[in-house]
Amino acid sequence: MHLSIIIATFNCKEQLEETLGSLLEQDFNEYEVLIIDGGSTDGTLDTIKSIDGKLGNRVRWISEPDDGVYSAMNKGISKAHGRYLQFMNAGDKYTTSEVLSNVFALANDDPDIMFGDIYLTDEHFNTLHHVTYSEFSLKQLRCRGTATCNHQAFFIRREMAPMFSDIYKIKGELNWYIDIVQQHPGIYAKHIDAPLVLYALGGLGYKRFWSNLREWILLVQRRFGTSQNIQNIPRYWRFIKYRYPRLKKLPF
Repeated sequence: MHLSIIIATFNCKEQLEETLGSLLEQDFNEYEVLIIDGGSTDGTLDTIKSIDGKLGNRVRWISEPDDGVYSAMNKGISKAHGRYLQFMNAGDKYTTSEVLSNVFALANDDPDIMFGDIYLTDEHFNTLHHVTYSEFSLKQLRCRGTATCNHQAFFIRREMAPMFSDIYKIKGELNWYIDIVQQHPGIYAKHIDAPLVLYALGGLGYKRFWSNLREWILLVQRRFGTSQNIQNIPRYWRFIKYRYPRLKKLPF
């Protein structure tokens, strides 16, 4: 089994249908799907059972209360069998039906990580911006944070994936990335120069922007100290202007 696709979900039936529909369109079938549901009551389970019938023994799912998205992701890691892991949120979609086959065609040199670009979209999947990445490293994570890569377009060998910490509610992915590179010096991360997923604005970090920024600053302080936070001030300011475009008119 090449890939375990872990989908954490809770009360987002329509968004999950979008993601599963995109998955069913893939011309690659060496994967399993692990759906970790937090105990949804909106009909999500009907959607999960429908994919169960289409994918047979390639889908496994649980539905029970949990402690949030990172708790759900940890459950997925513990149950995965694939050589690589990928995390998709309900509502995320692949850009084409060839994404997974193209990714694994490039895995012949056995990278520890593969990561690609994304199309940032609105809630109707209209493209707003083609976001490109280049380097996955501790240097990038220290200053760029989660702008270093996108976790939906990120594939990691299962044995190299740590569990997510429960310290953070929004920036858990950044903390996880840092754990990866610090636990595995010399890790081989291969960039795929193509957009792999459609990433729609409107997630938790977007809705809770100031909590998101606060956690980023606190994480940098805990992991790297005050000097790094001072160096990051221009980056934090750009992050604010990105969220509030009218501020881009300011001369600084």
